[in-house]
Order: sequence, then structure tokens, then C-alpha cells
Amino acid sequence: MRTPEEDNVLGKMVDCLSGSGFVDQVESWCGKHCAAFTKERDGTEAMECDHDLKALHGDFCDLYEKMALGVLQEAGVTLDEFLAICKRNCGEDMEVQFFVEILSSITDFRVFYDMMERKRCDLAEEAK
Repeated sequence: MRTPEEDNVLGKMVDCLSGSGFVDQVESWCGKHCAAFTKERDGTEAMECDHDLKALHGDFCDLYEKMALGVLQEAGVTLDEFLAICKRNCGEDMEVQFFVEILSSITDFRVFYDMMERKRCDLAEEAK
């Protein structure tokens, strides 16, 4: 069972992740950079060795990290304390487990690549 303090921190993080300001920022960033993600670069080895794409992935992760650290600082919680909250509650709390899985997927390059390629295709369809 989560404490009121844990509820507060997790609630702030979820609010920030799902808030229109951050979502718009992520959408804008993805729209700006998605043209680099094409099927011509397909193939696990080529894709995972592309330094430009890896650099973009690092920038994307930084975007989320800055957001998360800002929320934690505002809540007066360190990153280690936040990770401990997640670890304590992950096994028994589906909301926390879902939240942790989303944040973990951000660091997965293949998930990022697929998301960016979908965004590129969506923008191409909208342009027609």
C-alpha cells in the first residue's frame, strides 16, 4: 500500500507525463527529428550502429530525464528515493508497474526507432 507521500510523487509524475504541455513538447520533438528514421536504414546491425540515430535517442531520453528530475525536485524527492518508491510498489500496484514499464521503454532504442518511424509515416500521410 502506498503512503500519501508516495501517492503525491507518483501523481505528480503521471500528471506531468500526461499533461498537454509535455505531450506537445514530445510531439514537436518527434516531428522535428522523425525524417531520419526510414526503412532504408533497416537491419538491426545498421540501425543500432548509426551514431546519428543513437545521438537522437540520447536527446530524447534527456528530454524525459529533465522532465522527471524537475518533477522530483519540485516534490522534494531524489531520483534514488523515487526509484525506491517504484520498487516498493511495483509488484503490488498495477498503476506503478505500468508507469515503470513506460519509462523503461523510453530507453529501449528499438522501441524508440519504431515510434519515430511511425511518426514519420503518419506525417507523410497527413501531408498527402
